[in-house]
Amino acid sequence: GYRADPYAAVEVRNSQGDVIYRRDRDAPPARVLPQQVVQDMNFMLSKVPEEGTGRRAALDGIRSAGKTGTTN
Repeated sequence: GYRADPYAAVEVRNSQGDVIYRRDRDAPPARVLPQQVVQDMNFMLSKVPEEGTGRRAALDGIRSAGKTGTTN
């Protein structure tokens, strides 16, 4: 449920080598979907290979998810 913003620099240092910007510290990701919505979608999509029309795509010992059917 987080936006994947593009970025070019991971870290910027000054002439003394001090970090003045670090992406993972200074740019927290923005949530675009509530956590419950993401959990619900993951649950529904995981049912496709477990119990739905995508059973032939199920992988033994690996939790997977899929989408079949319409595109709207």
